[in-house]
Amino acid sequence: MGLTYNGQDLFVNWGISVDSSKTWEKPERDREFIHVPGRSGDLILDRGSWMNVEIEYSCHIDSSFATKFEEFVLWLSSIRGYEILYDEHHPDVYRLASPVFDELSPDTLFTDETADFTLVFNCKPQQYINDGVDHTLTLDFSTENVEGDINPSGTELWEGSPLVEVFAPGGALFTISNGDGIWRFEIAPFDADRIVIDFETGDAVLQDEMGEYLGNGNPYLTVTPPNAYAQDFPSSTGFIYAYHSTAEPDDPEMGGGAGADDMNEGTETTETGETYTGYLTLDPRFWRI
Repeated sequence: MGLTYNGQDLFVNWGISVDSSKTWEKPERDREFIHVPGRSGDLILDRGSWMNVEIEYSCHIDSSFATKFEEFVLWLSSIRGYEILYDEHHPDVYRLASPVFDELSPDTLFTDETADFTLVFNCKPQQYINDGVDHTLTLDFSTENVEGDINPSGTELWEGSPLVEVFAPGGALFTISNGDGIWRFEIAPFDADRIVIDFETGDAVLQDEMGEYLGNGNPYLTVTPPNAYAQDFPSSTGFIYAYHSTAEPDDPEMGGGAGADDMNEGTETTETGETYTGYLTLDPRFWRI
C-alpha cells in the first residue's frame, strides 16, 4: 500500500498493494570513458547530467482482480508523459514518472480473483524534495518592484530547477541573479490566464484558469543569459526580482546607473519606462539523486 500516481491512490481506487523493496535504484551519470592509445588512464567525457532510471514495484490485488486490473490498465494507458509519483516508503521525496507497459504480465493465483504483477515506471533521475515545507515564492509586482530569495537558509546544498508561473496577460519582466550572473526574462502580452516556464526543459506553455494547456508559450518569452557561456536557464539559486516599473535610474540592467544623468551632475534622470501588473510564483523544485 501507499503508492499514489497522478493524484490517484492505487490501493484506494483499485485495491493494489505494492512492495517497494526494489525502489532504491539510482540513475547512471551521463558520461563516456574514452581510451586514448598510448596514454594510461581513460579520458572522461562528462555531459553534466543523469540518465533516467526504472523503478519497479511488485503489486498484488487480493480480490476482484479481473475487474480491478482492467480498470487500472485502462486508466494507466491514458497517461502520455511524466506525472508525479509518491511512495510512502520514501516520504521525503517524489518522482516524475511515466509507466512502462511492456512489463504488465499478471500471474493469477488459483482463480482470477487474486493476482500478482510487476509495475515499472521510467522516472526522471531526480528525487524531488518533499520535506513538508512549501518553498514556493510568490511575488506580486502589481504596485512595486519586488524581490525574493530562491534558496533561503537550509536549502543551499540542494540542486534545483525552477518552474515559474506568470499571471500577467499584459506582459512581465523579471530577472534572476546568482554567482554566475543575471538572467533577464521578458514576457510579451499573451491571451491566457498564465504562462508556465519550465527551466529544466526550456519550454513555456499557456494555460487557462484551470491549468489546462492552451498553446505554446515560447513565442512570448525572451531569455537573455548573463553571457554566451552561461546556461540558457539558471538553477534554483540566488535572487529573483520582478519589475512593476522599469523606471529605475540606479539599475544598470534597466539602463540606469553611471552615465544615466548626463544633463545635470547630481541629478538622476528617471525614464518613463514600462509598467507591469500581475504576480508570479517560483517553485524551486529542489532535488537530490
